[in-house]
Amino acid sequence: MGFAVVEEDTITTYEQIAEWWNKKYSQPNYWGKSFDEFQELLPSGTILEIGAGAGRDAKDLIARGYGYYGTEPAAKFVEIARAKNPGARFEQLSVYELEPAEYDGFWAAAVLLHIPRPRIQEALSTLRAAVRGGAIGFIVIKEGDGEVVEVQGDYPRLFTLWLDADFRVELSQAGFEVIKYHREVKSERTIWLRYIVKAI
Repeated sequence: MGFAVVEEDTITTYEQIAEWWNKKYSQPNYWGKSFDEFQELLPSGTILEIGAGAGRDAKDLIARGYGYYGTEPAAKFVEIARAKNPGARFEQLSVYELEPAEYDGFWAAAVLLHIPRPRIQEALSTLRAAVRGGAIGFIVIKEGDGEVVEVQGDYPRLFTLWLDADFRVELSQAGFEVIKYHREVKSERTIWLRYIVKAI
């Protein structure tokens, strides 16, 4: 299945702003203690990242000793990520295109928030099929209710906002159990909901 129009627009936006994005959000250890909490539950193994962006988190995950496979639908991001992480494997691929596999863990930081609400179960179920039973995953979404298209200049991006209780229902239906949860007020307009989950 292809992309909805709002998804295509969001990917096009990231193609256009990839260089700027890389410079603005390239700081290491962006998710702080979440990396440590994740590794406590999964000390080693091979990680699947969806929405790898410019390869920022990939660098941290690889440095921690994980095997790594990054997927990202925006071609320009893939190009930047490969340049930043020589030897690491990145492919231009969306979450919907993942093949069934047995990855030990996954990383989905601030990416599922670009999935339209009616497709979140499709995305989560495809992700569940790509990891083994017992796999550990990290997910970050934004708190709120509804879908918002934010436009900066000429560049629109879809954000699907979630209430914790509603997102937990979706996770459970897809075969994930919440192990750790943290609500972070990042700014006046951004509240991150961080989840570490286990595939059941």
